[in-house]
Amino acid sequence: MAQSEKIGMIKTLVNLGINIEGAAFNIPCPVCLSERPKNKTLHIDTEQSVFRCPRCESSGSEIHFYGLMKYGYTKEYIKENKDVFVKLLKELKGKATDLKGTEFKQPVFEKKDVPPNSIEERGKTYEAFLKKIQLSDTHYNNLIDRGLRESDIFENGYASTPKMGFAKIPSELRKEACDLLGVPGFYKKNETWTLLRTNSGFFIPARDISINRDSSLQNRFGYIQAMQIRYDTIDDDDVRYKWWSTKDFESGCAALTYPHFVGYPEKEIILTEGPLKGDIIYRFSNTPVIAIPGVGSISNLPPFLELLWKLGVRVIDTAFDMDYVDNINVQDSYIKLVLMLMEYGFIVKRLLWDKKYKGYDDFLLK
Repeated sequence: MAQSEKIGMIKTLVNLGINIEGAAFNIPCPVCLSERPKNKTLHIDTEQSVFRCPRCESSGSEIHFYGLMKYGYTKEYIKENKDVFVKLLKELKGKATDLKGTEFKQPVFEKKDVPPNSIEERGKTYEAFLKKIQLSDTHYNNLIDRGLRESDIFENGYASTPKMGFAKIPSELRKEACDLLGVPGFYKKNETWTLLRTNSGFFIPARDISINRDSSLQNRFGYIQAMQIRYDTIDDDDVRYKWWSTKDFESGCAALTYPHFVGYPEKEIILTEGPLKGDIIYRFSNTPVIAIPGVGSISNLPPFLELLWKLGVRVIDTAFDMDYVDNINVQDSYIKLVLMLMEYGFIVKRLLWDKKYKGYDDFLLK
């Protein structure tokens, strides 16, 4: 933008109805808003007429800021479309009426993500990715305290969320012929593959049933379908476990509510909630476990049930946290789940244990 076309960040803020809180201040970033609505990560410098969000790296001048906040345009999109630049410039040159701030509004963004890649490609990419990152001592000790052995931790593939290498790792994966398109957690930024930055935590692979792909039964580990993250710290209104997902990112991919399976299919298996809980229950019981993300997350369960029936599974023991006894909403979801299991022909049993232990994994550990 030429010097004569400078508008100034203050006038831009006034046009958008955003309160001016000083020469430099922060507001919620519209790109990160859906994930962390309370975090004011987007920094505005009115003297330099620039802005930047360190989390998603959105940045630019006042005209890029205006395009982002009002229409959801990225800086790259504005640069590539001269007519859009001219339109924004004309709007910004209009006279501002007052300095009174109004409520912050999130712009509407176009959907940019893609459907999931094949399970083989996702599994190949995730396995290669996990080999490039490490498990911190803190997270290792956390898993040990939950009752997992060192061999379990190594075989299951847990790893800490990376703090660097967000462009380097995807580049190395592509050199190894890994297809990143349609793999949750990866997306494109400025036409370059990168991976989603997250707060500190560790990855928990969610795998499919290995016999579905490997009839030899030489390996109980199925393909990794997606990965959950257990965060170290969370806000009061947030959740501890989330899928590593790049929904609505350029060439990104949403992570679906995939079930997780551990062990070899037998006549009787256990059904619980959460991949990590499933791994722990398997470690102590040596009984095959299927773990769904939540008692109400059953949309992707039918294909698993069909396959389990074909493989000879006939009895499913449910093992959900004891707090569902006092939660009517969870009870309703549990009933729907049981009815689904019965429709597929399974005998459904409910495991019971001392209520002072919330989860079956806690009970087995103690």
